[in-house]
Amino acid sequence: MSPRDLVTLEVGGGVATVIPAATVRVFCPVRRRSRGDAVVWRRGADGDVIGKRGRVKVTRSGILRIRKSRASDAGVYWCTVGEDRANLTLMFHSLDDALALAHQRLQLAATDGQHDVRHP
Repeated sequence: MSPRDLVTLEVGGGVATVIPAATVRVFCPVRRRSRGDAVVWRRGADGDVIGKRGRVKVTRSGILRIRKSRASDAGVYWCTVGEDRANLTLMFHSLDDALALAHQRLQLAATDGQHDVRHP
């Protein structure tokens, strides 16, 4: 696995968009507050608990791991440790869409830089 095939995130209420086929690791920030309690990961509105086995699983250290991610993995994931909770919305772009978006952002950044007017 090359470094570009691995995406590491830390949740905290936000949206992450990744390219399918990457391995995604998500750390739960509230795990630091309650070291003795187990990290429980859930997915979706029903709050289905994610298990310790399979392509989508929770590691022994409480990290959510999605191997060979796919578009169907999109959704809201949330972790709890004791009474503390954090969530992340995971979305996916195709490689073509991601490249087009990156190109658009670069063009926007270049345009913004050209309009920087400074007065003496």
